[in-house]
Amino acid sequence: GETRDESGKSDIAVRRVQADMSTAWTLEFAGSKYENDWLLDAAEAPDGAVTILGWIQDDDHGWTERKLLVARVSSTGEVEWTREFADNGLNGSWNSAHKARLTTGPDGRTCIVDNIAYESIQVRSLDNQGNLEWASSIDRVESGIEMSLEIQLNDDGDVLVGGLWSDQDGSGHFYTSLDAGGTEQWTHLVNPEGTGLSERSFIKVDSQGNWRVAGN
Repeated sequence: GETRDESGKSDIAVRRVQADMSTAWTLEFAGSKYENDWLLDAAEAPDGAVTILGWIQDDDHGWTERKLLVARVSSTGEVEWTREFADNGLNGSWNSAHKARLTTGPDGRTCIVDNIAYESIQVRSLDNQGNLEWASSIDRVESGIEMSLEIQLNDDGDVLVGGLWSDQDGSGHFYTSLDAGGTEQWTHLVNPEGTGLSERSFIKVDSQGNWRVAGN
């Protein structure tokens, strides 16, 4: 979740709470800008480790440098690794609750998806040590809006991304599958009657690869 620093700005906090509601440990992550830093997503591994995805702001000689932060924390509160990625012009969607999402696999692999100013989508795959394996872009709407809402890994290691699209011809949901190496296998654009672009939509995929959609 988030906590407040001395200036009242938000930092990222990871806390393990025991069954008796006592706190076992707490870690905080923050940029050097003394501005708001936000937790975007988190996933727990079978061994109790937690991988977090956040947005931090660093001070770069008086300029604000926005970054995505990915960190893996062990079940005992030790930071196993951290990785940072520059924003690459992502300012258009920083205020979105769906700015970026992550998922983890049983082998420790982490995949993240982030929205680039609502115009295209970037997917990254990290190995179990946080090293970048590949990056792939999804941009199937020529002159409109695309926004990812969900990312999952299936049992074959394929990366499944779901979200919303909108252009002059309509709007709806999209579903994209990338193989374990980041190559796009297929994309389906769905335009169900009466739907529109809404960040209050949520997309999940179950263990059998079935997509489940809910929202406005």
